[in-house]
Amino acid sequence: MAMTATDAPKTKPKLDDPKLIKDANRFALKMVQDKTLLLGWFDTLTKALQDKTYEVQIMDNFIAQKSLNKVDDFNTTYDYVIQAQQKLPAYKIYYWSGLYKTTRSTSGSSSSEEGSVVSVVGSGKNNVAPFVSVAKAELINYKFNQLVLSWDSSDGLNATSGRLIMGVRNVAGKARRSFAGIITEGGTKYTYAGVLVDPKSEQGQGATKKAPPQTSSSLKTLEYANQIINMVSQALFMAVNIGMLYKTGKEIQELKKKIDSGEGSKADEDKLKKAEDDQEVSEKAGDQAADQAEDVREPVEEMSDEEFEIGSEDASPSLEPEELPDMEPPSDMEDLELSEEESEVAQDAIESEVEAEGEEPNTVSGEGEEGEEGEGGAMEDGEDILTTGAEDFI
Repeated sequence: MAMTATDAPKTKPKLDDPKLIKDANRFALKMVQDKTLLLGWFDTLTKALQDKTYEVQIMDNFIAQKSLNKVDDFNTTYDYVIQAQQKLPAYKIYYWSGLYKTTRSTSGSSSSEEGSVVSVVGSGKNNVAPFVSVAKAELINYKFNQLVLSWDSSDGLNATSGRLIMGVRNVAGKARRSFAGIITEGGTKYTYAGVLVDPKSEQGQGATKKAPPQTSSSLKTLEYANQIINMVSQALFMAVNIGMLYKTGKEIQELKKKIDSGEGSKADEDKLKKAEDDQEVSEKAGDQAADQAEDVREPVEEMSDEEFEIGSEDASPSLEPEELPDMEPPSDMEDLELSEEESEVAQDAIESEVEAEGEEPNTVSGEGEEGEEGEGGAMEDGEDILTTGAEDFI
């Protein structure tokens, strides 16, 4: 399923050039810190989706040429920038600040129910202490390590224990921060899924009442940061989707050429059908993203320089402007994989959000071969935009 992490295919080129990594990291950080670069990159991706010009070279040119991006010449490529963007959310819990409406299910149950609200509040500033809560109880001694949020109740400090894998997932063409995993409450182990909701929305106001009192005021303080992170997340979603469309388009052309020449087999015809189905789903997701682009862009564009600077300080790591340190890969990649049950509950939660927004679920049939994560396949609702292969932590 789309929600389940898999090891990266062995055929995937390893993006390990130190010079290209360094400038990709610099570009990814600059996006959070420089309004001109963020708006320019977002507009370039939006135009590609609107015009259906899925040419990676256009993105490479924007990155490499100051005359296009208005900031600097970056000696790196589209693939490296996507990799760098995928690393950013793994650093600190502040990236995941917000209110999460949740769905939970017990093992073996065929139905789910509303779960406890999870709230995360944090800032990239060194002098702002983050906090995480389940329902109205703040968590003590939680850990956040490379996308995994965990805590226990062994010392009696917490009434619950849990392990949640954070992700940025496609919900009807919009990148939404979310999680999936396990929370044990009152001695019962529940499979949990959560999707970030706008505190100002009807759902958000309902969630606020079930969260600690400080959540509402703290999230209001972080509003500029959240708007920047929303835009950065949406840019990552669009960039990954364009990459999928680019690769799938090339695959379709090659298969059609082979079949038209009479050299194609039945397997090639099946692959073509699968690729065309994937292309249709990804194009729908791209169309949705293009239609919603202005809603994501407008709050950031309307920020004054002072407001953007405030938001940027909260939204970017407490690092030197051009530094994004390397990370060690997790000791066990299974830490970043959802079980089948976790994946199903998370997918149900995503589809519920899609339907709540008046959209039809955007999925493909389970037939055919799986696409390569982050490069092939289709951008289904629930697709995790953050890949979790070990090489993403180099």
